[in-house]
Amino acid sequence: MIDEEDDIDDDDDSYGEGPLTGLLTEIPNILDPKQIEALHMIVKSCILDSAGTGLTRTGENLQKTRCRMFLALDCGKSLLREMLVFIAVWEKDEQSLIFQLTSQLVEAMHHSSLVSYAWNSLRIPKDIISPAQTVLLRLVNHMFRSRISSPPQDPKDRTRDLKLVMFFFGFFRSRIVPECVALMHLQAQLREDNSDPGEFPVDTWDMERAKDGLAQYLDLLTTVSEIAYSRAMLIEWEAVYDLITLLNGLEAGVPKKPLV
Repeated sequence: MIDEEDDIDDDDDSYGEGPLTGLLTEIPNILDPKQIEALHMIVKSCILDSAGTGLTRTGENLQKTRCRMFLALDCGKSLLREMLVFIAVWEKDEQSLIFQLTSQLVEAMHHSSLVSYAWNSLRIPKDIISPAQTVLLRLVNHMFRSRISSPPQDPKDRTRDLKLVMFFFGFFRSRIVPECVALMHLQAQLREDNSDPGEFPVDTWDMERAKDGLAQYLDLLTTVSEIAYSRAMLIEWEAVYDLITLLNGLEAGVPKKPLV
């Protein structure tokens, strides 16, 4: 039995200094691209209700059950993490088959209201935002972009969308934005020679990952603000407050480039 502490150590080793490595990120050294795509297809066939079977005789939705089993098992969560990291490490764009397959998996998880659980399961204690979480944000943003041209007609679907937006908004407002602003404040102290660079709590590698994750979140806010039924909620939640806070932090912590 692997205890939680050992599991955390494994995460740190897998996503520590240097390039990200793991199960799927090493597979290109063994399998060719078509075989890697087949792996994603196998996972998709297990999670998606492609045949449209609907409910069983006992009233059970097998697609939702499979999604729950996938995320309930440690091996399923590890596989999901590696599938997401694979997209980042091998720089898969939105037109690639692997990106499209993974986006369908995320959509299926959203239909089962499991994206928030997946987000929490992808967390790495030492990271502000883990690489897998950043890719998940990118996939969620891709999912919401389709809502701009074809918004859901079912009120239940809209409610589910709003709950997911509320989850990410609350998570970033309460945890991620304050941490990023705190780092910007420390950067400002360094610029003013009021602090020792050796006391800065994170290295460049961790800063880059935090920046990438924050950028994906801001992209998500941009997309959500273009959807009528979610734009009203952003106004009600005063989302502009977070943007102004980040801009003030950048103003103090990052030197401006000259206009000329």
